[in-house]
Amino acid sequence: MRIAFGDLDDPRILALLQTHLTQCRAETAAGSAHALDVSGLKAPDIEFYAGWDGDTPVAVGALKQLGDGRGEVKSMHTAAAKRRTGAGVEMLAHLVRRARALGLKRVSLETGSWDFFLPARRLYRRYGFCDCPPFAPYKADPNSVFLTLDLGDEQPVVETREANEADLPAILAIYNAIIATSTAIYRDAPTTLEERAGWFNARRAAGYPVLVAERGEEVLGFASYGDWRGAFPGYRHTVEHTVHIADGARGAGVGAALLGHLLDLAREAGVHVMLGAVDADNAGSLRFHERLGFVRAAHFHEVGRKFGRWLDLVFVQKTLA
Repeated sequence: MRIAFGDLDDPRILALLQTHLTQCRAETAAGSAHALDVSGLKAPDIEFYAGWDGDTPVAVGALKQLGDGRGEVKSMHTAAAKRRTGAGVEMLAHLVRRARALGLKRVSLETGSWDFFLPARRLYRRYGFCDCPPFAPYKADPNSVFLTLDLGDEQPVVETREANEADLPAILAIYNAIIATSTAIYRDAPTTLEERAGWFNARRAAGYPVLVAERGEEVLGFASYGDWRGAFPGYRHTVEHTVHIADGARGAGVGAALLGHLLDLAREAGVHVMLGAVDADNAGSLRFHERLGFVRAAHFHEVGRKFGRWLDLVFVQKTLA
């Protein structure tokens, strides 16, 4: 594939862009589609490229400069006949090389959270992009996933990644702080590093992911999923997840970045339903799950006790395509 600056007056390119716009707007909710039209792509801070197979444009992509050493990938689209041939990877690699040549320190992107966009999210993550909270000018949106690639940025941003054993002390501190201050975890006594290590190793041995959200070297939260009623093999396509965020990092999109990443790992693993158990008085967590497409499935009354009172538990669930 030959990649060159794209002529936004070329009818062949315009036809491919129109397909991109039509699909993006059809496959996401009203008000959440951020694909640029031709007038937007003609802005002076955008470089637009087309990939050619002979005289036929088969891929498009753009790089927008955001200022302060940051860039954004826009309008990535591959013609249907050229998907899974590497054309998308070539275009993405070209845009990242161009970002480096321009001296950019970070390049980010927004894509849809719906299942239609899963192949695109998989491509970006394979290339090294990590889930992150919204970046300017975007705001938190359950229909969007935000990803970022560090090209040498000296200002760390929040990114998600797979956890390792070195993260266990930070995970322990977040977990014990939540035990001590809330009813998000139905437990009174703090846990130990040995117990968290056992949990972590059991998850890895079973093939289940454990993710952390990190800013620089500071772990701000973690997420995982595991068996639900694991003694019964009929439930093998259902998992139960957990997401915990450090005090001071809540409300900034960290939880959405973690859970968005976790949901895609579950899809790729063939999970059919993801469940979560939420204290009925935890209105913030219930709203958070509802924004990400979870629905309330059951309400159990007075099944827990903590801080001298009975606690209700709500199960939320999301069915994955």
